[in-house]
This record gives sequence, structure tokens and C-alpha cells, in this order.
Amino acid sequence: MGVEGIKVLNVKVLMVDDNQEDINIVRDFLSTKGYEVLEARSGEQALLKVKQIKPDIVILDWLLPGIQGIDICKEIKTTVPNIPVLMLSVHKTAEHKVQAFHHGCDDYISKPCELEELEIRLQNLLKRSSVITTKKIFKLGDIEIDILAHRVTKTGHLVDLTVKEYCLLEFLIINAGKVVTRNMILEQVWGADTETFTNIVDVYVNYLRKKVDPPKGDTYIKTIRGIGYMMEDPHVKRQQQAA
Repeated sequence: MGVEGIKVLNVKVLMVDDNQEDINIVRDFLSTKGYEVLEARSGEQALLKVKQIKPDIVILDWLLPGIQGIDICKEIKTTVPNIPVLMLSVHKTAEHKVQAFHHGCDDYISKPCELEELEIRLQNLLKRSSVITTKKIFKLGDIEIDILAHRVTKTGHLVDLTVKEYCLLEFLIINAGKVVTRNMILEQVWGADTETFTNIVDVYVNYLRKKVDPPKGDTYIKTIRGIGYMMEDPHVKRQQQAA
């Protein structure tokens, strides 16, 4: 069963893989669920089809003839950042997964995978994408995020973020005022829910704090000990404490 709230009809999935058997297996399964599955057999074909057909989501293999999958992902995220990219690869190590996330992929599944899990991951990415695009601008204190442009400013000045720093900030600000666990962040930002990656959340929160926090020890990202994080405007909190 799919994730509630996502309609798969007319959803275009571009699967980039040089293994025709893998493409056929995924296409046969997803087609029964209402997806339209298109294919590309190389990195060059993938980039061309992304421009031509503007898919709703991309399933991307790492090992491809010519341009490798992580480089394709980086190019997609540079040119059309709103298209979710799920990497489906034989590589299973944490190092490969971290490298893929650093290049901008939204989720990562190792081959072979359960097709039902693949569909759930696709729908989670589609749901996140559809929620985000219903609102173009998010503001919190001095921070402003333009979702469609993937542009972050603080007090009107552009903030230079990596792809994953941006995705983390986007998730936190969309859920401002709510406590989000590390596993929630892993699932939504890195597409993983294993303990292997727990530390990477803390590392990236520290990266963000250095770039967006105001001076004098204030922070937009509050640590909720033993649980996770909550984003809030420290200026408002200080005013409430002074009242």
C-alpha cells in the first residue's frame, strides 16, 4: 500500500540504469501501481531526458557507462533541484552512501531491494516534494528560504550552503516549532534510518549553526537532549523571556 496522500497516476519516473533486466523488473512493478516509467541507459541519456521530459522523480544507478551516477545526481540537482533523486546501487557501504548524499541524492537503496520498499521510498520523496512546492517562501527570524530557487538568505545576504546543508535547513524550517528526531531527519534528508548515520545529523547541524546562527551564543536550532532538534526564532524566545 502506498503512502497516504500521494496519487501515483501520471507520475513520471525516469530510471537510469544500464541493466535492462533491472529496468524491466522495476517498470513492470511500478506500472501496476499507476506510474509511468521511462528509461535511460547512460548518464548522457539521463541528462538529456531530464531536460526533455521533466520527470517527477529519478531512480539512478551509480555504475553507468560514461558519466557516473553520483555526477549525474550532482548535475540534476544543480539544474533542476526540485526533482527528487533516489540512488539504487549495488554499493552497500556507508562510505558510498555518504558520498552519494554529499552529491545531492535524496535517498539511497542498495541492490537487490524489495520492490514494495522502493515504492514507499518513492512516495515519501514525492510527498515531501509536493508539500514543499505548495509554499515557495519560508521565513524564520532573519532567515528566508526560497524553495523553488533553493536560495537561502540571512538578513538579506545570500548564505552559501552545500546540498545537504540546504536540505537539512529546509526540513527544519518547514517543521519550525516542532521537535524532530534524528531518525526523522535521516529518513527525510538522507533517506536512511540506520544508526550508522546518526552522527552525520549532529555534524551537519553544527555546520548549519556556524552559517545561520546569530551572534552572542543564540541558536536557531535547539538541541532536544536524547530526542533530536527543534528550530525556533531565538529573537522571539528572548523577547518572551524578557516580558
